[in-house]
Order: sequence, then C-alpha cells, then structure tokens
Amino acid sequence: MSHPTMQDIAREAGVGVATVDRVINRRASVKPATELRVLNAAKKLGFVSDKLAAYPATVRLCRVGFILLDTGAEFYRQLSEQLRIQAGLATGLTLTTEFVWLNVNATQAIAEAILTLGKRAEAIGIVAIDNPLVNQAIDRVKEQGVRVYTLFSELTASGCAGYIGLDNRKAGRTAAWMIARLSPRPGKIGILLGDHRFLCQEISEISFRSWFREKAAGFDILEPLRSYEDDAVAEQATRKLLQETPDLVALYVPSGGVEGVVQALLEAKRLHDRRLTVVCHGPIVSARRALIEEVVDLFIWHPMAVLAEGILKAIVEDVQSEARGNQQRYLSFELMTVENF
Repeated sequence: MSHPTMQDIAREAGVGVATVDRVINRRASVKPATELRVLNAAKKLGFVSDKLAAYPATVRLCRVGFILLDTGAEFYRQLSEQLRIQAGLATGLTLTTEFVWLNVNATQAIAEAILTLGKRAEAIGIVAIDNPLVNQAIDRVKEQGVRVYTLFSELTASGCAGYIGLDNRKAGRTAAWMIARLSPRPGKIGILLGDHRFLCQEISEISFRSWFREKAAGFDILEPLRSYEDDAVAEQATRKLLQETPDLVALYVPSGGVEGVVQALLEAKRLHDRRLTVVCHGPIVSARRALIEEVVDLFIWHPMAVLAEGILKAIVEDVQSEARGNQQRYLSFELMTVENF
C-alpha cells in the first residue's frame, strides 16, 4: 500500500498542494481553520512527517454561529468585526465564525436560523426578543448538543447555555443616578425602548424606575415609547415626545435607534434651544458630535473589543470543560462623556 502524499492531503482537505506544503513544512502562515483542515486530513490519511509531529495533538476546530440584528447597523457591524478579530486570537480552540443578520421581529426566521446553524455549529450566540418560537428552537438544538448563548438580552428558553452581556440592572440604576444629579430640577422623564420583549431593556427600565422610587421620588417617569430598534422610528418618537411634553427634563434610551434620537435632539436645540439631560446606550457613529453639541450627557458604552473577547472566551471555556449549566456572565461597561470620549 502506497504512503499518502501531499497531493492526497490536498484532495482530502479541499486545498491546493502549495497550501499543504506551507502547513506541513511551516513555510508561511495560513488561516487557522485552513491549517486545521490540512492537519486533520494528514492525520486521517496517516501521513508521517517529523515536522507534522511537532504540531500540538489537541488542536480542535469549533464553529460558532451568531444571529445578529440587521437594524442598529453600526453597533452590530462593530460587534461582528470584533468577533471575527477575537476569534482569530482565541486560545485553546481554533474558532471559525458564521453570521446571520435578521430583523428584530422576524421571529420565525430567527427560529429557523437557529435550527439551520445547529446542524453545523457547536455553539450559537443570539440577539433576539423573547418569543415562544425562538425559545422552542433553542430547546430543540440543545437536545442535539449545541450550546446557545443569549447576547445582551436574556431569553426564557430552558435550553440556553448562558447569558453573556451587561448587568442591565446596574446600567439602569447608573442612568437614573446620573440623570437625577444632572437635571437642574425635577420633572418628567421620557424613556425610549426598542421593544418591550427585549428583556435587557425591560430590566434596564425597571431598575431605572426603581432607583427613582427609592432615591428621588420628585421625578415623574413617563410610559416608554417604542423605536423597534430603528433610527427613523426613534427620531419620530423623540420629536413627538418633545412636542407633547413641554415640561420634559430628561430622556433615557437603553436601546437601539440612538442615531435617530440624536438627530431629533440636534434639531430641537437648533430650532428651539431645547435642552434635556440625556443618557443613552452606545456605541453610535455620531457619539462624539452628540457629546460635543451637548445633546447627550452620558453614554453607557459597550466596549466592543472587550465584549467580543468576553463572549468568545466564555464559549471556549464552556466547550473545553463541557459545561452545560445556564451561566450568567456580566461584561463591563464604560461611562463616556465629552471629557473622556
């Protein structure tokens, strides 16, 4: 029986012979996923080489799928970019990433994407509203051994492997603390949510209200308006709030759509010299302008590189340890003002 050659490995791995040569003889670097395919093919075929033997025997490929929203484009664009970067820097496993982009209200499509990714991914990170269809899909892929992590907003699915994101209770109470101290007088406070079914926003709102009940009862917190995570809808909702609430003193936006909020506030400042105390969640593209123009006082900031690193680190740890529990991992947030942006 003939010994396997580099041509055999190339065929098995689906790459060129030159790529096999670069991996086996370490002539140049290749992508981690490609390197792993070549090494696995060589091992499967029984290829023998002194240089090949120097590779660690425990190299393992892990495919991670992410389902992100196609609204709030800048936030999720930055997140996906950082997830790709951090996947290449991860240690312990060779990670490959796959992304699916869906609308916040496309619950049927999100459920189907979970089932589809579950056929080829070992772990899935998902941003979604709490919905029975989504929760049912998560429970189904869990039975297949796939870990599903909720990102930024928790879900009630029993099959979730864990939550990775901010401590939304702390975020809401921090926003309340800041507004109470910056507002020149008590008055009405508006809240803009993306969707009531985002549990992260629900927790932020409840915690925001709770702080004022405990610490500053003189403020009147209005019922929240919805932006559906859409900048145009958020801009329209902010304009309506400003027009219908002349005694509005502050605004809290723990959701997407912040670009639209900023546009409405800039317009109000230009036309009416209207000034509110405003706290928003970020990042957004126009954050620097919003702070310099003083239409936003504080951003509760998601540092993307830190978030992406924390998400992938948690997934790697669980895959390596074969953990199955529903673990909560809280990632840090920053407070961004005009003075430290």
